[in-house]
Amino acid sequence: MLSFSITSISSAVNVNLQPVKEEQLQTVAKRFFDKLLLSQGPSNWGSDPLRVSAEELDDIGLADNSGNYYSLDVNKVMRLSQYSSGGNISNPFYIPVERIGQLTGLYKNGHWEYGFRLYMRTALNIEVKILRNNSKYPDIPEVFKFTVTTYNGKRAANALVTASYYCFQMIQGQGQTYTYNFTSYFTLNNVTNFEGWTIMDFSGKYVPEKGQNIESFPFLIVTAKYYGLQSQTVLTFNQLKTLDLLLVGKYLIASFNENLNIAKSAHHLGAHADITVLEVTSDLTLLENPAINVTSTGEAGKIINQGGKNYRVYELEQLPPSNIFVAGIFVESRGREWFAFATMPIVPLSFDIQSSTVPGGIKTATLSRIVTLGMNSYYVELTLWRMAE
Repeated sequence: MLSFSITSISSAVNVNLQPVKEEQLQTVAKRFFDKLLLSQGPSNWGSDPLRVSAEELDDIGLADNSGNYYSLDVNKVMRLSQYSSGGNISNPFYIPVERIGQLTGLYKNGHWEYGFRLYMRTALNIEVKILRNNSKYPDIPEVFKFTVTTYNGKRAANALVTASYYCFQMIQGQGQTYTYNFTSYFTLNNVTNFEGWTIMDFSGKYVPEKGQNIESFPFLIVTAKYYGLQSQTVLTFNQLKTLDLLLVGKYLIASFNENLNIAKSAHHLGAHADITVLEVTSDLTLLENPAINVTSTGEAGKIINQGGKNYRVYELEQLPPSNIFVAGIFVESRGREWFAFATMPIVPLSFDIQSSTVPGGIKTATLSRIVTLGMNSYYVELTLWRMAE
């Protein structure tokens, strides 16, 4: 009889304690999630990463200063991206996952009390497929198929897709003076079918403007809207694949990609004038932002090549706006001009950080939230678990 009573009591304790543990896990997950998404941390930890290193950071939060709930600062988000979109640049301003754990109380005394995975991606994924190129200008696509899916892989039927052909132009004036144009050539709108795709035909809509003093670089900006969500992607043509860019705060990092098995020659940034970073916001406004080389001075500081000069850092005169989407520069290589660019944040996957792998059979708490950066929507998901049960 005594043995039965003890067994019964022990069983009841185990049954009652398990929901308490799970409830505590949810509470910790929510506190951690809210800390990152609703608080700002130090005012300049995103905008001035050179002066606020990971070791000097004494608080963390991704929110911007707009006062709007779940509106994030793109410069802070970029410090959670370990690599550039091309994977060729290791972000020198990256905040290691252990430091995030220390600042939030998940990592103490050299070990994890709670493990986590946190990632952010575009709320809508826009897949672009080129169906046909221009017969006269074979490097210019003109018929596209756009497929829109949600962050969880669902086909987005009746999504509004807007595709706009734009062109960056560099126009030489008298002497070594240059002006920049950001021209909209044509915009098409359509709604996706029940399978989540639509086709748009730009035949005859874009004719590249060429001349002795004009360099033109066409590209396509695609915006998808679906039940209050908005995401964007950009497609360029004849992209310079040997140059990788990463923009964090006021610093543009350029790196020569030596891994590609293609012809390589030196790249000259701002060959004919001072280096100017061209920024496009999510509402498609063009901004010009002068930059200076902080790794060396003079004309040599504009050269990037294979070997000893394969990495340059440029400081922008102005902090990019919070709704920035694309930033790029003109580059001379192999006897012609190119346009190299990077997105802010990196799309479609902006960051994916994880303390460790999830132990088998362990309880986890998962939270998710739609956030905004500028006019665009992103999906953030957190999975958290207790390291010792």
